[in-house]
Amino acid sequence: YQMSDDFFRFWFRFIEPSQGHIEFGDAERVVDGIMSGLSEHVGSAFEGACRDWVRMASAAGILRERVGRVGSWWNPDHEVDVVGLDDHGRAAICGECKWQAQPFDWNELEQYLAHVQAMGALVRPDVAHVLFSKSGFTDRVRIWAESRAARLIDPADLLAPFS
Repeated sequence: YQMSDDFFRFWFRFIEPSQGHIEFGDAERVVDGIMSGLSEHVGSAFEGACRDWVRMASAAGILRERVGRVGSWWNPDHEVDVVGLDDHGRAAICGECKWQAQPFDWNELEQYLAHVQAMGALVRPDVAHVLFSKSGFTDRVRIWAESRAARLIDPADLLAPFS
């Protein structure tokens, strides 16, 4: 199970376990704990925002395929952050989300594509790829995306209005 409310996730990850330190005025220790885990915490919220973007872009007709459900897919060895299902329950849109300091690179793209391949027959042959990255994309990934008509989305694109 996972909490869907980011405020509660933050509270129960950082504040509630630190109640003793807060009560005794050890704010520095609490802040250090928050700062050490904040990037990972934000990464999870970023994935949710990316899935929301796919839902809204699909409804707005921005993506080539409209999807009825958007979530994630995983098994013990693979995980796909964004999966949009068509009316027949097949993956029409797949995506990867990276909240990290470095650009999304070729090795990460290969790992993502292996995860998508692990989904097997669930994935349509014409699946659309949408990659999300806090820090942009390497040139090699950009070239791949252009050749596949894949979308590359950074935080500015994530927040921009659809046009």
